[in-house]
Amino acid sequence: MKKTMNIFDEKHWKNANDYFPGTKRKVLRNENGSRSVLLKLPPGFVIPPHSHITTEQHVILEGEYVNNGKVYRKGSFQLISPREQHGSFESEKGALLLIIWDPIKVKNDRIKKVTLNDVVNEISIIEHPSIRTSLINLGIVSGVKLIGNEVSLIFAFPPVHLPITYTIINSITETIQELGLCLVYKTRVMSEKEIAKFEEKEAELKMQ
Repeated sequence: MKKTMNIFDEKHWKNANDYFPGTKRKVLRNENGSRSVLLKLPPGFVIPPHSHITTEQHVILEGEYVNNGKVYRKGSFQLISPREQHGSFESEKGALLLIIWDPIKVKNDRIKKVTLNDVVNEISIIEHPSIRTSLINLGIVSGVKLIGNEVSLIFAFPPVHLPITYTIINSITETIQELGLCLVYKTRVMSEKEIAKFEEKEAELKMQ
């Protein structure tokens, strides 16, 4: 069925809570692993370096951003290869950006049915981008469950928004999709006890 949408009107926009505060998202396509998304970047937007396991395309429709010291203005196009580190991205005045991701290929070396243990093992490998230790060990990811082809879990973050929130959620999402499963998650704020443990682990690792 043909689908149409006006990319410039005010309909279908939602808060992109996993990005920098104030970022808006309009999903144009999200089916069969293919995603086309509009991002409205607020002034002061920043996102740290990260990568994806599939090809990513950027088209700047309005405004501009800075990527690794280079300014990309309205009309600019970038093609980013799978697993290529890209970023940081910064936008002083904001921008309207079209992002297209190719489908994620499911790993073809799995003959047996994926189990909860398989899922947990894959997630355990994923580290915090700057602290370089497992997200599970840091208490950021917990409550992992597998029901059918759906993985559910909980992300816990400090009360102050971290620019790496998107990077963390994205890395888990793509890992689950690569297993041929889908992810459903909730986010919550860390308790004072969890924050203290997180900061203690962070300080300990920085001293090594």
